[in-house]
Amino acid sequence: MSVVTTTSSGLSGPDIQNLESLYEAANGVNFTPGWVPRKKPILWNEPRPEYVPAHWSYDDAKAGLDAAGRLIDASLAERRNLVMRNPAPGSNFETTRTLVCAYQMILPGEKAPSHRHSSHALRVIINGKGSFSTVNGEKMPMETGDVVLTPGWCWHGHGHDGDRPAYWFDGLDVPLTHLLEPMFYQEHPERHEKVERVVQVRDIAEIPAAFAGRIRDGFLYGDFQYSIDESSDGFLRRGVFSCYRPVPDSTPIPGAPGRPSDGSPRSAMKSGTSSGGIP
Repeated sequence: MSVVTTTSSGLSGPDIQNLESLYEAANGVNFTPGWVPRKKPILWNEPRPEYVPAHWSYDDAKAGLDAAGRLIDASLAERRNLVMRNPAPGSNFETTRTLVCAYQMILPGEKAPSHRHSSHALRVIINGKGSFSTVNGEKMPMETGDVVLTPGWCWHGHGHDGDRPAYWFDGLDVPLTHLLEPMFYQEHPERHEKVERVVQVRDIAEIPAAFAGRIRDGFLYGDFQYSIDESSDGFLRRGVFSCYRPVPDSTPIPGAPGRPSDGSPRSAMKSGTSSGGIP
């Protein structure tokens, strides 16, 4: 970040005899009088929205994503998505003043690299079976109807174990982060984050075989939390199945986002990494 300095004598000199001199001296030390008329006023009587209402057709997006699926892979595009750019003049990628949204698609067998950033994200899964997101080592399903939240500064990457393309809606507060200026971004040093925990929705009858499979994969701890809602179709039968890998005792506990420790945004600032895509 550059710092602008001035060499003006400032407002303390003896030569301020009139308003013109006052304005000139104030401008020299980066002040502006609050009482002067200006082209863009500081306050106004009612909202003046610059972004306009718009409609982005999912049918159009899906056709475009299917074409992109034939033309590019994860080596060319870290995320295969179509960003909903607002048609307002001057808009670059923003969907609204504070949000950027996109439709995204991943093909069977693909793995999108892991990264992290200050901005928070949500994903609404439109059509998917076998797709997943790994967030801070936790592999969780991203299937039709799911809403997956990715808090800021959490490692995250996506993958697909199914046999058909998966599609979802992304929403991120990237423009807000740019506006407030705490944007940090970092690619994962191992490209793909290691899975430490797997979360699935399972039927209780599947649990013994599921545990056996996870143990073969090196997951030595696990639990099953079934539904206790009597009105649910899965009452005492269906629930969340989680398994964990053991980690060395020396594994550090991650610091909170923004804390000045290794792996924090402050450390990311030193690395100078950047991305041209929307996560």
